[in-house]
Amino acid sequence: MIKKIKNIYKIFGPGILMATAAIGGSHLVSSTQAGALFGWSLAIFILLINFFKYPFFLANVQYTMATKKSLIEGYASLGNSWLWLFTILAVIAAVVNTAAVSMFAASLLGYFIPIQLTINILSFIIIFACILILIAGKYNLLNNVSKIIMITLSIATVLAVVMAVTKDVNSALADDFISPSAWTIASLGFIVILTGWMPAPIEISSIGSIWLKNQIKQTNINAKNALLDFNVGFIVTAILAIFFLALEL
Repeated sequence: MIKKIKNIYKIFGPGILMATAAIGGSHLVSSTQAGALFGWSLAIFILLINFFKYPFFLANVQYTMATKKSLIEGYASLGNSWLWLFTILAVIAAVVNTAAVSMFAASLLGYFIPIQLTINILSFIIIFACILILIAGKYNLLNNVSKIIMITLSIATVLAVVMAVTKDVNSALADDFISPSAWTIASLGFIVILTGWMPAPIEISSIGSIWLKNQIKQTNINAKNALLDFNVGFIVTAILAIFFLALEL
């Protein structure tokens, strides 16, 4: 029984890593803000975004398992122009995403440490810690840390929603309260941001293919297990998006 659990545990890797990468600005910020501003009106929209982006993220699993190459190597095989185009877009996205996510993580870290530090210093600490994890343990350490974070975050989120649902009824909204419409020109900017970040920017798929390529080298994984890992991570990400939305209702 223990051996079977260990084997199942080893299957999961890139899909969970992608899920932990996705649960950042899209869930902790966009989903909660959607719930606070518009109630349940964007819940179906969030699920549809995940549904329509699914094939784009699935492509990294199918291509990498079929060729044993990453998507970046695939772009290179199409020609240098495609590789350069991807590189330029990836660099722009990396700078913007790293800055946004590190500053957001730094603001959260500030609540858990006993001393006051600036956002810049906290951001540096987080980025430096991530670099150390990659240098010290490479893929395996990143894989194990991500699994622990994902399990802890999922349990904590579900418990938080349960506590919010069972809170004192006196704190509920008035019966005649109507949430503002999300489908207005004023809300267009938020809708665009939500669409781009949910569940994650498309370029995450290229990172997922690199993680999967590393897993193939280190573990005996087949296409069925890789697809299971991806689907579990993706579905959990979509479900947690709704849970985060519910937190602010």
